[in-house]
Amino acid sequence: MTKAQLRDAIKQEARIKTGTNLDTLVDAVVTDILRDYCNKARYYELLVLDLPVTLVAATTAYNLPADFQNLGTVRYGIGPTPTVFRTLKPITELIYRTVSTGVPFFYLLSAGPQIQVFPYADLTATDQLLISYYRDPNSLYTLETSPFPVPRIEGAVKKDALARIARFHSDNQEAQMDSADAQSSFISAQSADI
Repeated sequence: MTKAQLRDAIKQEARIKTGTNLDTLVDAVVTDILRDYCNKARYYELLVLDLPVTLVAATTAYNLPADFQNLGTVRYGIGPTPTVFRTLKPITELIYRTVSTGVPFFYLLSAGPQIQVFPYADLTATDQLLISYYRDPNSLYTLETSPFPVPRIEGAVKKDALARIARFHSDNQEAQMDSADAQSSFISAQSADI
């Protein structure tokens, strides 16, 4: 199902009038729920394998791709055509950076988003750093004709979106009703004074 088809299905099932301009709201709710689902689980449809990162000699921090959401693995190989790669481990509170020399063993995700590798002093531009990561699903779901990025969770996302839209829709109706009740009370009060 495309983005436009899913939006129309949600609006139809939620009984939102066609004339109401809630397309932006429905799209925002769907993208929010989709991002949340994909933060909680790793879906192979979003996996990018072994993306090479261009290294700079003796440099620790490198920018991650614009569509990055979650990290899979980080591998490091020595030389321009390594036959063996070492899988780097994430730095934890139990691992301290005591030296900066040697080949990388650890990585750390930081703001930017960036990845930092440690130790880094012996890193050369000819070495290889490969990352496997999961894309932000909404980077694949931008056009009206874009297919849903993870088809197996489409139904669950649709149900959650319907629940949120229904809550908004019922709250909006109550607010309109309160406004109408207030208006009729005002008119009644005016006629009583005359």
